[in-house]
Amino acid sequence: MSEVINIADQTAELFQRLISEVVLEKEALRVRRSINGNAVAIKIDCHESDRCRVIGSKGAFFRSLEMLARCIASNYSGLTLTVTPLAKMEGKPRTKRYREFELRKLEPIRQKQFETLFLETVAAAVAIPSAVAVKVTQDGDF
Repeated sequence: MSEVINIADQTAELFQRLISEVVLEKEALRVRRSINGNAVAIKIDCHESDRCRVIGSKGAFFRSLEMLARCIASNYSGLTLTVTPLAKMEGKPRTKRYREFELRKLEPIRQKQFETLFLETVAAAVAIPSAVAVKVTQDGDF
């Protein structure tokens, strides 16, 4: 059971760090975990205006979180790891705040922080992290 608690805590922390990269209201972001035997559920709470960013275009970002959870769980026999769906958004997602986020994407990437987060994500998702190599080119591509 202590291994499940440790995995749940590490996964919640990783999700918190990943999601905080896309939300504007970082102080409103909460990633919690609940455990029922070998089943872990990750619940994401965020500011209403950030839901569109956590869900992503056509649900792509949220689906990638679900896939990451399945990859992490596959490394541990008998573990089930799920991400609880967010509440549906009310109204139109393309607010002034959303346009500000689109402009923020144009800022230079904090490459070292991103690279570290990327490697931690890979390490959590694959059975043999040392088998994965990451090369960053001079223009910042992976």
